[in-house]
Amino acid sequence: MNLTIIGSGYVGLVTGACLADIGHDVFCLDVDRRKIDVLNGGGVPIHEPGLQEIIARNRKAGRLTFSTDVEAAVAHGDIQFIAVGTPSDEDGSADLQYVLAAARNIGRHMTGFKVIVDKSTVPVGTASRVRDAIAEELAARNLSHMFSVVSNPEFLKEGAAVEDFTRPDRIVLGCDEDVPGEKARELMKRLYAPFNRNRERTLYMDVRSAEFTKYAANAMLATRISYMNELANLADRVGADIEAVRRGIGSDPRIGYDFLYAGCGYGGSCFPKDVQALIRTAADHHANLRILEAVEAVNDTQKKVLGQKIVARLGEDLSDRTFAVWGLAFKPNTDDMREAPSRPLIAELLRRGARVKAYDPVAIDESKRVFALDLKDVPQQHARLQFVNEEMEAAQDADALVILTEWKVFKSPDFNALKTMLKTPLIFDGRNLYEPDALLELGIEYHAIGRQHALRNAPRKSRRERPAARAWRHARRYASGCARRGPGRPISLPVTPPARTTRLITEPDMFANVLIVCHANVCRSPAAEMLFKARQASASIAFHSAGIRAMNGHGMDPVMRRLLAERGVASGAHHSRRLDRRLVRSADLVLVSERAQIGEVEALDPASRGKVFPLGKWEDLADVADPHGGEESAYRESLVLIEHLVMGWLKKIC
Repeated sequence: MNLTIIGSGYVGLVTGACLADIGHDVFCLDVDRRKIDVLNGGGVPIHEPGLQEIIARNRKAGRLTFSTDVEAAVAHGDIQFIAVGTPSDEDGSADLQYVLAAARNIGRHMTGFKVIVDKSTVPVGTASRVRDAIAEELAARNLSHMFSVVSNPEFLKEGAAVEDFTRPDRIVLGCDEDVPGEKARELMKRLYAPFNRNRERTLYMDVRSAEFTKYAANAMLATRISYMNELANLADRVGADIEAVRRGIGSDPRIGYDFLYAGCGYGGSCFPKDVQALIRTAADHHANLRILEAVEAVNDTQKKVLGQKIVARLGEDLSDRTFAVWGLAFKPNTDDMREAPSRPLIAELLRRGARVKAYDPVAIDESKRVFALDLKDVPQQHARLQFVNEEMEAAQDADALVILTEWKVFKSPDFNALKTMLKTPLIFDGRNLYEPDALLELGIEYHAIGRQHALRNAPRKSRRERPAARAWRHARRYASGCARRGPGRPISLPVTPPARTTRLITEPDMFANVLIVCHANVCRSPAAEMLFKARQASASIAFHSAGIRAMNGHGMDPVMRRLLAERGVASGAHHSRRLDRRLVRSADLVLVSERAQIGEVEALDPASRGKVFPLGKWEDLADVADPHGGEESAYRESLVLIEHLVMGWLKKIC
């Protein structure tokens, strides 16, 4: 299908690249010549894990084009996605000038039926304005081409947008019920069919309800964050531990654990803007959303809480202090600095005379640009802000460490080295990354959000089993079980538990031989085998594959082989083999493509119970559908899922 994406920003790039990756011919339009030049030169103007690789292989395959040619863009796509920015206006409402400009361009150049998809986050009623803008342009040309405007809001999380697009929780489609609307619905159904193979994810509704759904979803998530932040601040006052409270309420299935983490406030391009826009929409209709007004006010206040803790501990005047800051982006896995909590906190430290050494794994360049603008009127403060290339470089000779973004690299540092580098072993944690009692035992003073009680009451010697010892104990039990099951690759484990470590996370290397199983061993399991081999950080684990009903000696499915090559994964000389008891017994871990195959593996070797798991174990036990002999789109969907599941397992076993 020919598709046009108008706007090559965050939403447009991810949408266009992922749709091209399942075989569509995608034309991405943007009026910013510099951005298009970057994309055509092989670069990507945003940081999003996995996106650059997808863009590169689809440009190479000829399925993805970037241009500033408006007329060519309108001519190309039967479906025209509008994915331009909708920044907040001065009164908090969404600025629709770019959306309506895109609509007018479509009306000026369309020559036949078009489906216009509002992908941007827009207020209720925007589709009607888009429809009117197109109709006006057609009337000016004395034409009456049929078209339909569809609302299809995006639900992408920055840092996980590719995964969110390729494996969506839901696909919301708002269509009209007239003849053009029915035609548009059928086209959109065909477009999203590859994402609905395992189960139907599309929710059909009227256009205004679809527009409202996006704002309602983001406002709900922002509400949960502000709610927990308010409780965390109260917990500090009444002597409770917000982490214990989070676990207590999150265990209720009516509540769940998502978005219940206390911290230093939310940021980014979505939550602040969408909460404001929904409040403004209510005001336009003579209503007050008092809960959301409070959500916004709480978040503004929460961004000041960590600074208040610093001042309470170190005093009002910080002119002789140096602070190490870990994390600048508003969340991990992105370089987005919009509304990031780091901005007001660093500005406050500088205002009080402090020197700041800041580090972020990917957002340094964007941070330099943003802080140059934020501090342009106070150059003497800007001069005291230094950006460094390593987290420990920031900590060297600092009076305290401040953590503002929960990057994985910050979750288990070498605390003994950190103590040596800091002038004072003092941490202010805006993301509650560490356990207070563990840091207290290491001699580190730790101030988090809603955890002062845990810090005050943490025993000097915890009676709880250390993480390293607990991991050792489980590994010894697992190794003993393997020995009882029969011969296999040896697992090297110490005879005695490890000494106490300065790191908070220790995982033994338990798996030397991993077997992946599917039906015929020509498509799914060899694809997973090749991806495991290509994606593991080192060759410490041997990966193999077999098929429950395989015929020995067959080559790999040529379609799957070609798709792997597109991803830069060499498939080698694969020869299928039938699963037998010897293969099962020699494996330390067996991963099956479908849950139903667990019983068949265990029937071959009853002693294998306990080491056979679905490939989709970490993703709600997702089965990988067999694409063998089907359309190429089915292969692509299966391969995207397999790669995602492989990466999940590598995080667990490597």
